[in-house]
Amino acid sequence: MELATALPPLLARLRPKHRPTYLAQVQKVAGADPEASLEAADTLLDLLNGERVSHDGATEWVDRGLHVLERNKEVGRGYFRLGSKYSLEVLEELREGLPLKSVARILKLYATALSGRDIAIRSSEDLNTFEVYTADHIVLPPDMRVFDDERENFAAYKVATAQGAGRIEFGTYGFSLDDISDTVDSIRANTGADGGDPRIRKQHAHRVLRTFPHPRSRAICSIWSRATASTRGSAPSTRASAGHGLRLRRIER
Repeated sequence: MELATALPPLLARLRPKHRPTYLAQVQKVAGADPEASLEAADTLLDLLNGERVSHDGATEWVDRGLHVLERNKEVGRGYFRLGSKYSLEVLEELREGLPLKSVARILKLYATALSGRDIAIRSSEDLNTFEVYTADHIVLPPDMRVFDDERENFAAYKVATAQGAGRIEFGTYGFSLDDISDTVDSIRANTGADGGDPRIRKQHAHRVLRTFPHPRSRAICSIWSRATASTRGSAPSTRASAGHGLRLRRIER
């Protein structure tokens, strides 16, 4: 009865393509031990939604857990909630794709060569131990399973590494709120007064934007100024507003 109560909200969170495999494996565990099936239901939701195992991998992981459960109920329940070393080892063995740890050294050298500085490669599994957006490391997924071929997965890792190295090289993470006061003073010095003739302000536009120290901040201010300028005379069109919002979201990403 507890499992029947727990399943509907879990199934609502599960991707539809995983539901047949998910229900079949939870049912297998429930036939052996209802309490263990509650643990398996939670764990399989995360494993399948996170693409950490394939459907065949989920089946194999459950089958090995049932062998543990048959020998010892408490240890088996711990297995299904990923509370045992053996459970984690089996999961690591069944994980498909190219593991980051096998190519991290090469990617580190690649990022260092692109950016000209010493850069570490970190796994997204360790996000709780460090800050994500800094200029000394690049965060990548623990395994790459975009393609079936290992060489293509390695190429995908290289693309992600190059993108991260580019952000570091061009100062995406270097902007600080402490820079704003100096920037405002420079703008005032370049433009003269805060108001004035709109034609004069337009003539100063490129010089003002060059004042900002980072390309990302320049782009955001440029889009923002155009968006707000359109609201001075009349309300901007829905299409124009949507375009500004889309470009801002792309820059933020």
